[in-house]
Amino acid sequence: MGGGGAERVVANLSNEFSKRGHEVIIYTPTDSVSFYQLDPSVKINGEGYKISKRPLLRPLQMAINGIRLWFAYSRRVSTENPDAIISFLTEMNCIALTHKKKKYKLVVSERNDPTRYRKSVQIVIKKLYTRADNIVCQSDIAARFFNDNKVTVIPNPIDCSVLPEIYRERRRKVVCAVGRLSPQKNFANLIQAFSMLDEKFSEYTLEIYGDGPLKKNLQDLVKKLNLQSKVSFMGSHKDVLYKINDTALFVMASDYEGYPNALAEAMAIGLPVICTDFHSGTARELIENMKNGLLVPINDSQALAESIKKILLDSSLAKAMSDNNFGIREKLDVSKIADIWINLIKK
Repeated sequence: MGGGGAERVVANLSNEFSKRGHEVIIYTPTDSVSFYQLDPSVKINGEGYKISKRPLLRPLQMAINGIRLWFAYSRRVSTENPDAIISFLTEMNCIALTHKKKKYKLVVSERNDPTRYRKSVQIVIKKLYTRADNIVCQSDIAARFFNDNKVTVIPNPIDCSVLPEIYRERRRKVVCAVGRLSPQKNFANLIQAFSMLDEKFSEYTLEIYGDGPLKKNLQDLVKKLNLQSKVSFMGSHKDVLYKINDTALFVMASDYEGYPNALAEAMAIGLPVICTDFHSGTARELIENMKNGLLVPINDSQALAESIKKILLDSSLAKAMSDNNFGIREKLDVSKIADIWINLIKK
């Protein structure tokens, strides 16, 4: 239950289910701690498995942990005796499905674009996921991958009660981005694009929020482009939406996403946004081009730079985007999304 997108969805849904009187237990292979705040009535049980920081040992340790988890999961389900299990993330989905029993309902939730997996993984999950009572995806494209009549598309919820109000004052001259510093998020593309801004934008800086394995590589790129005074790595923050609330622009440069939580939340706090038009199509579902944001091709630094310039140079366009984005709060409010999940399980 670290600081990722799937974990945020689990936290938001668990809190909402609990508020409605359901008994909620979160089960995780790691420790019994959540990066996101949980209602006191939500229980979290962890196996306490650790992952080695030494790259050479990590694959072996993950394999051993996987075998241990397979047996531990079975014991845990027998102890808790649930009415329904909602499984998130591919590895946990596969473990849950190999233990599937008729006495409870099992919904597996695919959180990424399954077409991005290796072919061997695609073959396994296409076959194995048919054992689920339902498969939840975040986009129509992901749903079509499974070609199954037991597939439901449910967008990610936003807990509007914890969002800051839309910032109405003069915004900081900052472009911001939020996400794990991993290859998928392609922050290198964003840094390259930012380096292409001309003297008109000399007062602007770039703030990147998040941590991950590519931090050193990205810092080296910043140094290579002589942007040390212009680009800051801000680390992970639980209150990141309050940190970026007064910035001028939010950018997501990912190569692929299942459902981009950070993008949806940036829109919900009224930020103008730019996002790559990745294969899952979820960015296209959130952004109406030129109305509440801009879509750009994947891994195209020049197109991204031009889009950044377009919004920063046009204050009326930026304000219109900000105003238009506020409506996403109602569309993705956690109470509405939780209704869909509860009705699915009941059905």
